[in-house]
Amino acid sequence: MSVRAFSIFCESVRHEHTGQETIVGCLPDRLLLPRVQEGQASFANISVYTKVYFSSDEPALPFSIQLRDSEGFTIGKADVTVDIVNVARDSLAGSSEYGLKNSISFTLMTTLPPKFILAEYIRGEDIIVTGTLYFDQSDEPDAKIRAKLDNRISRRKSKKHLLTSGAISSSL
Repeated sequence: MSVRAFSIFCESVRHEHTGQETIVGCLPDRLLLPRVQEGQASFANISVYTKVYFSSDEPALPFSIQLRDSEGFTIGKADVTVDIVNVARDSLAGSSEYGLKNSISFTLMTTLPPKFILAEYIRGEDIIVTGTLYFDQSDEPDAKIRAKLDNRISRRKSKKHLLTSGAISSSL
């Protein structure tokens, strides 16, 4: 199997009329949520952008992108038919590689968040984990958590993050 895939967890994915996607609010790999009191729930809007690259000599087969939590529960699933795979392949005839993109959005409403969420590429018996989002809980008030996250984000702003063919790289 000659497949490469990655997923980005974010707040939302906007589909532009130009065919481009805008990824809004990329999440860190460990999300800190406030601990809720009994009878209350925590909400988080989460989207997952996934890109899958295939070698042009791979057979065109249907596949799925699936989101599972740490308990094995399926949160979301997108099935990609062989017809869609063939359209992508035909549009790049002569290339050694072609890609497909997908996004899944959901609202995580929970009194106790899962330990993590996995994004998976599934084709037949083959499974590739394309991304993971871990959750931590804090007893601190929501405003204090936001201040900590803002501090982490401002420290990272000194680096440029570039999206290159199928990988995320960063440079100073």
